[in-house]
Amino acid sequence: MKKSIVYISLLLTLFMTFGCKKSESLEPLSQTELELMDMTYLYGLYLSLWTEKLPQPEPLANGDPNLRKYTEKFRSAEEVLESLKVRTQFDRFSFIDRGGRVSEEIQEGVHVETGAMPIYLRSGNNGNLFIKLVQKGSPAEAAGLKRGMQVISINGNTKMDYRTDSLQGFSNFYKFYSGENLTLVVKPEGQTQTRTINLRGAPYKLNPILTSKVVESNAGKVGYLAYTSFIAVQDTAGKKTEYYYALENMFTDFQSQGIKELVVDLRYNGGGAVNTAEFLANMLVPVAHGKAKMYEYKVNKYLVGEGLTKEGKAFGPTNFNKTNTLNLERVYFLATKSTASASELLMNSLAPYMDVQIITINNEGTYGKPVGFFPVTEEKSKADIYITSFQMINNDGYGDYFTGLKGQKADSKDGYSKELGDPTEQMFSDALYSINNGGRYQSAKASASRAATTGGASRESIGSPKTNTYRDNMYKFSKSSLLNLQLPN
Repeated sequence: MKKSIVYISLLLTLFMTFGCKKSESLEPLSQTELELMDMTYLYGLYLSLWTEKLPQPEPLANGDPNLRKYTEKFRSAEEVLESLKVRTQFDRFSFIDRGGRVSEEIQEGVHVETGAMPIYLRSGNNGNLFIKLVQKGSPAEAAGLKRGMQVISINGNTKMDYRTDSLQGFSNFYKFYSGENLTLVVKPEGQTQTRTINLRGAPYKLNPILTSKVVESNAGKVGYLAYTSFIAVQDTAGKKTEYYYALENMFTDFQSQGIKELVVDLRYNGGGAVNTAEFLANMLVPVAHGKAKMYEYKVNKYLVGEGLTKEGKAFGPTNFNKTNTLNLERVYFLATKSTASASELLMNSLAPYMDVQIITINNEGTYGKPVGFFPVTEEKSKADIYITSFQMINNDGYGDYFTGLKGQKADSKDGYSKELGDPTEQMFSDALYSINNGGRYQSAKASASRAATTGGASRESIGSPKTNTYRDNMYKFSKSSLLNLQLPN
């Protein structure tokens, strides 16, 4: 293979000239899809963090890479991508976004669904359907759904148990992520009377600050933030968004109230924009480390060769830029297996500089995604390709948490029957107990008993199907600072 193929810009002009071999037994693929398949292979080779594990293209007679020789075995760009992912040890993340959902949700903050997250909670050897979270500003919130409500029926169907729904492809579960009209009969926690709620998925502007408050403790004032999504705080031009100012105002309020401790609840936060994780890290890092290194990137040899890891470049070292005077020595994070990517980046970046206490559940850690990507757009198909291309390493040299970040207290429980931010909800209560007792934690049995006395006894999840996995990721959107990876016209 010629040395010149290291440079992506040259490769992009080459693969457009390759011929198209049509299948004799299947419907011929469109030229647009064939080109997207080739582009997916090309970007996999030259952007993947694990490029050395991928199959290399055979050379044509003139030495150029024969991309079509590899991609002709597949029927879609997604199939090409999956064939590359299985060659790596860790890439379960790369994907193709044909509908622009990522840009809409993570960059712009617009969701299209009910805003209610369901969960099956164990009942004997089976499970019942409950509401575990209601997003702020969503149709579900407007309709009156609350965390902890049990769903008795949907559109007259009372078979809401886990076993029945699992045999039906979890059709009842997924209705909360659809646009159909739903008539729900629900029972609020601790009540016998049911309620009927009419609900339909619709576009809404997400407010990721679900709850923000200050509570009193024996150790002083404690700030609490439940944050559900790392929506970008800067647009692609670097302009601050409404989410930036909302977070800034919240931290100003914490500071003015003189909080001594802070609990950040990320238990359902799958991640999002890197710039939001950086902003929160800047707010939280102690003043003495306000200009220290936040993290550095690990990328493949081609991106290094392009000079992109140098100071000031797209993948150069990132330093803190603290602008507030909040000066905490310790911060508590509430996390679960649903806590991923940008959430984990925030915690890992702060760990070298302050006491980062992580409380998790069921003797598990967080999701485990220390890597991320940026969109590469194929103009003809209007598809964005996301190839896992960078890994973040903190100032202690740590970034290999592919199995998740482990909690100092890993045996807490999610108190589904209580609203997030309720001091008697078990995970928050465990943080408050530690704050009031010199950083010590109770045993799992003792903390469960304490929660039970306040009506916050926890129920176990029996399991729920995957939803919207593209949200559990870490994104860079500043295209102007990255490679110009657009197809030539």
